[in-house]
Parts: sequence; C-alpha cells; structure tokens
Amino acid sequence: MQENVITMAKNVTIRPFARLLTMLGDQLIKNEQIAVIELIKNAYDADADWVKVSFEGFTESLNITSESRIIIEDNGCGMTSERIEKSWMSPATPNKFSKDGSGYPLRIRKADSSCLHVRNCMIFLNYPAKVKTAQREVTMSYQALYRKWRPDNFNDVKGQDTIVTTLRNQINADRIGHAYLFCGTRGTGKTSVAKIFAKAVNCEHPVDGNPCGECPTCKAIAAGTSMNVIEIDAASNNGVDNIRQIREEVQYSPTEGRFKVYIIDEVHMLSIGAFNALLKTLEEPPAYVIFILATTEVAKIPITILSRCQRYDFHRITIETIAGRLSELMKAEGLNVEDKAIKYVAKAADGSMRDALSLLDQCLAFYLGKDLKYENVLDVLGAVDTAVFSKMLSTILSGDVAVCMSLMEDLIMQGRDLSQFVTDFIWYLRNLLLIKTTKDAERIEDVIEVSADNLEDLKKDAQNVDIDTLMYYIRVLSELSNDLKFSTQKRVKTEITFIKLMRPAMDNSQDIGDVVSRVTMLEGQLQKVLDDIKSGRLVNAGAAGGQAAVQQQTPKKPVVKRVYDAVPEDVKAIAAGWKDIIATIDDPVNQTFLQAAHVTLAEDGISLEIMVESLSAYNSLSRQEVMESIENVIEERTGVRVSIKVTKLNDDEDFHSRFVDLKELVGIDIEVDDKEELI
Repeated sequence: MQENVITMAKNVTIRPFARLLTMLGDQLIKNEQIAVIELIKNAYDADADWVKVSFEGFTESLNITSESRIIIEDNGCGMTSERIEKSWMSPATPNKFSKDGSGYPLRIRKADSSCLHVRNCMIFLNYPAKVKTAQREVTMSYQALYRKWRPDNFNDVKGQDTIVTTLRNQINADRIGHAYLFCGTRGTGKTSVAKIFAKAVNCEHPVDGNPCGECPTCKAIAAGTSMNVIEIDAASNNGVDNIRQIREEVQYSPTEGRFKVYIIDEVHMLSIGAFNALLKTLEEPPAYVIFILATTEVAKIPITILSRCQRYDFHRITIETIAGRLSELMKAEGLNVEDKAIKYVAKAADGSMRDALSLLDQCLAFYLGKDLKYENVLDVLGAVDTAVFSKMLSTILSGDVAVCMSLMEDLIMQGRDLSQFVTDFIWYLRNLLLIKTTKDAERIEDVIEVSADNLEDLKKDAQNVDIDTLMYYIRVLSELSNDLKFSTQKRVKTEITFIKLMRPAMDNSQDIGDVVSRVTMLEGQLQKVLDDIKSGRLVNAGAAGGQAAVQQQTPKKPVVKRVYDAVPEDVKAIAAGWKDIIATIDDPVNQTFLQAAHVTLAEDGISLEIMVESLSAYNSLSRQEVMESIENVIEERTGVRVSIKVTKLNDDEDFHSRFVDLKELVGIDIEVDDKEELI
C-alpha cells in the first residue's frame, strides 16, 4: 500500500472518471519490488538530486512488526496545491489541460516556493516473506546456477570437444563460415557455444580462438548490449515478416567489430514461408554476416536449409563429465555436496548440463545451509533407491500382487514421481541384463557405472531372473514410460502394467515374431519325434497296458569339430576389429546380444556365422534388416563386404565342442593337407 503524506490547508474530494478502473488494470503494480522501483523513478521524475530508501520497524531477522515500513524520500519538487485541486483530484480525466491551453505540467520548477514535498511510504502488514524479498531485491539479485555458470569461453564448454576444436581452428585460420546449424538435445550447450563464437569472431584480442573477455566488444556482447549480436527466438518470431526484417537489416554493416551475428534459437519453429524467405539470404549473405541456427528437432528443418549450413551435432553429455563439472562448481560456490548425490543428479539430467544444474539448484534450495547428501537428493527428486527396486523385482517374480500394490502405495504416499520411478526401474533392469550378458567380469563395473557394493547386490539379483524375462520386462516398462507422458491416470496405468508383469498371460501384445518362433520350434520338435518313430528309434513299450514310450538306447555320434582349409585374411581383419564393430552398432539391445554371442567362420569358409543361445537374441539378430546393418558396419570399419547368418544353438549343444570362436582363428595356422581337428 502506498501512503502519501501531504499537508494541505483544506480538504479536497477525489472525483474519478469511469475509465479509472480500466487504466488501473493496465498499469497494476503486482508486487512490492515493482512498487519500490516506481517510487524511486517518480522521485527522479521530480528532478530529485538524491533518493533515500529506509527500512524501518523490522527486526534483526527481517520479520515485520506493526511499525514496519519502507520509506522513500527525495529532494524533488512536487506540485502546488492549486495543481492538485484543479487537475489531479479528477483521476482518469481525458483532458489535463486548462482552457487557455497553458496546461498543467506534471512537475514545476524548484523556484516555485509553493510546491509540496511528498513522502512516499510503503506499509507491509502480514506479509513477512514479501518484506524480506523486497529488501533483498534492492540490494542483490539471485541468479540460477545454470545462468551464473554459463560458459564464457570455449575452455568452459564440457562434453563437446570435437565441436569446440573445430570452431576454434576456424577462428585461428580465419576460415569462418557464413551459416552454422547447431542441433542436439536440450541443455547440451548450443546457445552457449553460439554466444562464445559470436564473441570470438568479434573479439579485438582473441587468444587461441577464445574471446579475451576484456575488450569493449566482448563486454558489450556479454552484457547483451551489442548491436552486432542479434538473438531471435523463432518460437515467437516465426513469420515471413520477421524474416523480411532480418533481410532488410543485413544490408547495414556492423557499427563495431568484424561480423554481425544472428543467433536464431528453436529455428525449427519457423513457418514454411519463413524458411523460404530465409533461403537466399542464408545462401549468399553479406561478407560481414554470420547465421547460427539452433534447434532440438533437426528433422523438421527443410533440406534446402540443411544444405546451406555447416551442421554440428551436440551429443548428450556423459554422466562423468556432468558430475565433474558439478563438483567443480560446488567447490567454487563453497558448498559441500556428497559425491554420490552429484553422481545421481548427473544421471537424472539425462545428458543435459542445464538440467543437471537446475536439479542441483533445486536440491540445494530445499536443504539450504546444509550439506547435501544422497538421501536428500532422492527425497527432492522423488527418486527411489536400489533396495526398493530389488524388493519390487522379487515381488514381481513371486507373483504377489498384494505386496506389489502395497509397495506402490508406499511410493506414492512418499511423494515419489511414478514416471521417474518407472524410468529408474528400467535402468535397474538394464544393469541386470548387462550383468547376465557381459562376460568380462573385470569391466562390468565401468559398463553399468555403479559402486562395488551396489554391484555385488546387483549380481545377487541377477541370479534370480533369466535374460528373456528381463527383456520382456524392459519392453513392457518402456511402453509404459512413453504412455505416462500423456496419461491422466498414471497410477492406474502403472498398477495395471505391473500386474501384467506378474500375470504374463494377460499380455496379448507379444510380438508376432515371438509367437511364430515358438510355433516353429514346437513343429520341429514334433517332426523329430515322428521321424524317430518311423526309423524305429522310438517304440511303444506297452500299447496294451498304456505304458509310456521309451527310446531305444542308440550310441551317440562322436562330436566332430568344424575344420577349415584356410582362414581368409579379410576374416582375420574382421576378427581383429570385432570389438570396435560391436561398439558401432546403433541399437543397444542388439549390441548386448552381439557381446554375448559366439562368432565363427561358416562352413563355406567365407561368410560369418553368429551363434546365440537365447531365443530373444535369435529373433532380434536374425531379422534381415539387422543382418544387413551388421554387414554394413563391418564394411565401414574394415572395408570388407562379408555375408553373415544367425544360428541358434540347441539347449544341450556346447559351442566350444564343435566350433572355433572367431577370435581364436586370428593367428592360427591351419594345415591344408592334414586337416587335423582344431583343438
């Protein structure tokens, strides 16, 4: 509330016009901070030489009392009583001028001795939190961590080394392009790198491709006052007229510096007409103009735009890189945060440095003034510890619906986010799958990124579930995770899905490929039985008495190991680089299957044969498009075009007793004449 203390010789009556309400609605002062600013501005409008802001009646802890006030005083000149009575006692009047046209000015000269001094006072009652905010806003302004620690130079950009190196080399060699496209997921540094690049190309004293940060140009760009760096939000400026304005502006050379840089963020939001209007200017801009387009959805960019730009893909930042950066910033802030808590925040950020800083900022605010522990982060982010996942998996495997629903109820009552819970549970199952399929026990800790203690717990849980079950759980929960983004009944959908996991017969959405494979396998088993009966290997031992059939004891054929006349040099090259070939496969599921598979030389001695033990791996890898993609990767990595086929080993078949692993073929000399069995 604003109180005007005015001493007048007589009482006057305010006579407002009807449009006062409309005017007040348009100019409404929404909070105390804005009110303080407005009063200070009014003081200087009255030709004040000084303004004094006083906080009176507050306790030492900034709590209010009945006498709490914020007082703004100044030496400005106010209005005469005549002006107040004749003009300003009629608020919202359409005419503030006298009939003779001389008018009533808003302020008068200081020489007018009849002017009144106005003392503005803001009185706060029952709003202690707002009082504290108002006082602090006058003295300081808090900045979010991601804004405060936004990179100022290329050295501070983390996780995008390839892009940073390329841009710095261009600046050093003076080979600067005219159009760049920065694409990638949120929070990976697209806009930050664009701003650093804009400073670097205009910097008066660059250092190894980095802006110096000290010259007037760098300071102006950092402060956002430079006329040479224009940032445009395409989400709100996506029309043809906005692009036409840019085309008109690029005709004028920069007022200072070498380049005029246009940074268009969320460029995929431009309309088709706007893209078409930008084409010519983007292709042949003036020599002093640089366009930097940033987007999170590169698929929506027309190919005509893509072909005119240098494209840079910003990848998700690794957990280790994010955690290292967070630890560095926490030391700079003088805050004590547990390493385990930082690691969890980094994982929850999903490759986004900005998200990581925002999440950490949120956790620090909740536990203000305290050391941030791992448990605190779990509470704030609504995350669930590994022990809960272990218990949930055990419950699902046992099929106890009542206990499962009870655990779900506990999570909900604790305020856990169901979407986050499902995501973390999928990650937990993924770790179990890697433990089951990874043969290198020494490197498993690095692969799944857990501590040694948690790794031992995961290994125990992995013993209770098979690979096919894990694959089924991950598939169903992944579908649930996508559905929860748009669901209004998250709890019901989550509960139904978990019941489906415990009752697989309820799931009618299994892949047709799985069904076909199972039918084919059964048909094969049946045909084998029929063949045994026809050949006499299987006889009816008690037709009259209803006894079961017994199989005649026939001697087993000796196991003969596959031998080769020679091993082609191309196959040896593939064997030497097989690890890198697997790492290049895009699909993480197929990558996992290949890591667990056996690879050998086929009977023809030319093609490769991939042998798997699980039906899920066979169904996935035996698809024609998957085999072709593997062949393409092999050709890209080795320059060799080779055919592959996928075979499923029988349940009782030992690979090493009949076949030679591909890696064992490297460096083995095979005698052509002897054709001895390989051991």
